[in-house]
Amino acid sequence: MTSRSSGDITIIEVDGRMTLGPAVGDFADAVSLAAGAVLVDLAEVTYIDSAGIGQLIGSMKAVTGTGRKFGLLRVNARVQGLMKLTGVNSLFQFFNSEESALAAFEKLG
Repeated sequence: MTSRSSGDITIIEVDGRMTLGPAVGDFADAVSLAAGAVLVDLAEVTYIDSAGIGQLIGSMKAVTGTGRKFGLLRVNARVQGLMKLTGVNSLFQFFNSEESALAAFEKLG
């Protein structure tokens, strides 16, 4: 997992399995360090379990609860399918490219 900034937007790139344990904890830590909007790139996530989905929801609520924006970037078909199956896909804003996400976040102010 890596984090980088584009202006006041933190982009967190997650890879591998996002499951109960260190991966979810590391993700929570990365989100807590973000000062502005958060964009989570899930392109390289091979599997996500209920703990991972729960952490995404909790992080989204924490970020948006402080007036910041939160979005998911390049979610692969497998992860997107699990999100649809569990009914949480409607909670998130999805983007297919980093450029479109950054433009949307900047437009929303």
